[in-house]
Amino acid sequence: MIAKLVVWAADRQAALTKLRYSLRQYNIVGLHTNIDFLLSLSGHPEFEAGNVHTDFIAQHHKELFPSRKATAKEFLCQAALGLILKEKAVSDVFNIQSQDQYSPFAFSSGRRLNISYTRNITLRDGKNSK
Repeated sequence: MIAKLVVWAADRQAALTKLRYSLRQYNIVGLHTNIDFLLSLSGHPEFEAGNVHTDFIAQHHKELFPSRKATAKEFLCQAALGLILKEKAVSDVFNIQSQDQYSPFAFSSGRRLNISYTRNITLRDGKNSK
């Protein structure tokens, strides 16, 4: 358990509003959380009405766990560009520290003379690789 959240208010609707507000205030980095699920659950009309039972999650699975939309190709391109620029920055520092920054051996990228240089980047969006 990372954190426990308890809210109360004058009535159920006010408590759920407070709960959703509080869930949105969490800022947890590096770990998977169930905050999105809890927001979806607490915002479901049947849950808000108090019509909750032991099969509630199974019965409303499609609404509570919507399928993820594919990441836009623009975001993937931006991520790849960010990786390439980071590698270039590291390589530039390496070149500056080299005695002969114009030497083909001063590159830290692994590039070699007379060989075509190809750079493959694999990005993972959930379980999907691009």
